[in-house]
Amino acid sequence: MLQVSKNAATVGGTSAKLKTGDVLSIWDLLHGLMLPSGNDAGICLAEHFGQYLFEVATRYKNNKQNNAQGGAAQQINSQAPGNNNSNANGGGQNGASDATGGQNLDQRRIPSD
Repeated sequence: MLQVSKNAATVGGTSAKLKTGDVLSIWDLLHGLMLPSGNDAGICLAEHFGQYLFEVATRYKNNKQNNAQGGAAQQINSQAPGNNNSNANGGGQNGASDATGGQNLDQRRIPSD
């Protein structure tokens, strides 16, 4: 449950008519964001989740940079015999891959603490 801030309640533009101090579930805020295009619901969600998402993205970026320094060894190990993570088209079980050296999209994870 999230509480609507004064900043969110007073934002301009289209609104879900939220008032300062209202307490709503994420589900309700998402509906307020999507159905009436409520800027106030979007601000409330952003205030709550924005810092968390920024921190997760920063950890992911730092982890990716650290792995890039030792990436050559990691790529050699991923191509070692007995590693069944790829098929004929370079993807994984579902064939979905990107420009990360054939790493399966469903195998990528955001690093945890």
